[in-house]
Amino acid sequence: MLRTRQVRETGRAREALSSAITPLHGSARDYDSLIELIDDARFVMIGEASHGTHEFYAERATLTRRLIDEKGFGAVCIEGDWPDSYGLDLYSMFGSIGAVLNYLDTVDPEAAKRARYRYSCFDHFGEDSQAYGDATAANIVEACEQEAVRQLVDLRARALDYVARDGRRAMDDFFFAEQNARLVRR
Repeated sequence: MLRTRQVRETGRAREALSSAITPLHGSARDYDSLIELIDDARFVMIGEASHGTHEFYAERATLTRRLIDEKGFGAVCIEGDWPDSYGLDLYSMFGSIGAVLNYLDTVDPEAAKRARYRYSCFDHFGEDSQAYGDATAANIVEACEQEAVRQLVDLRARALDYVARDGRRAMDDFFFAEQNARLVRR
């Protein structure tokens, strides 16, 4: 009896999957049905399982290009670390610290020294943000939040000086540095 029930349930699962799966053939029209389903949606989210291998990234790029070209999407937000890819993930605290320091080394070496001092409270944890979070949550160490806030405030206070140096490029560079400083503050 149990074996018959398993076979029947397996058959139903195959049926459900086969009706939900659309095979990809490598043609330009692979995502036609999905593009059609999107209709006039303002937001499209491509889920967690859409990354990990070259093939996933290639398919996601194809789908993203069609959303821009055919549906008029003007912005793409990706799941990825902020300093590495302008992404939305906020797990890159140490990468963000490095990005802020690199920026300041270029535009204001004295401010870079101050930032290194402020961010030095994170040094006890190598580049293990989980260990930092665990230690502060358990009140083993004092949080570095105040120093990170001071750094963000200092960076913002000098914004006009920094962006006035080199036009549009300077504005972009400052924007990325500020976003990284904000991420460290979190």
